[in-house]
Amino acid sequence: MAYIEFHQALRWHWKIERVAVELRIPKSHALGLVSALWLWCIDNAPDGKNLRRFTDREIAAACGWDGNEKALRRSLRKHQWLDAPHDDVHEWERYGLRILRQSRERKARFVAERSKERSAPIEGRK
Repeated sequence: MAYIEFHQALRWHWKIERVAVELRIPKSHALGLVSALWLWCIDNAPDGKNLRRFTDREIAAACGWDGNEKALRRSLRKHQWLDAPHDDVHEWERYGLRILRQSRERKARFVAERSKERSAPIEGRK
């Protein structure tokens, strides 16, 4: 299972504030929209690239947004959560891919340790 890394400053980030103002929602809701998009990307767009291949409705559903779907996407683009021209997740290579790589490494270590434990002789057996 992968997870995303949150930094405390994200709560007060100017881009969260601007999405909240534009969509007329609380900042906590804007933070939740972006967070949900990142979590959705882990399973549905792990490279974080070309979210244009998904409809406005699919992106809205990914974010848990029930408002105007086009307004959400427009706001995510305008405030640099999605980068032109293909709606790539902003700085996904820097953060998202690193988290996914770490998750795969953890899983590989776990599998190797479990395999080692299973192949170790049990004391008292002949």
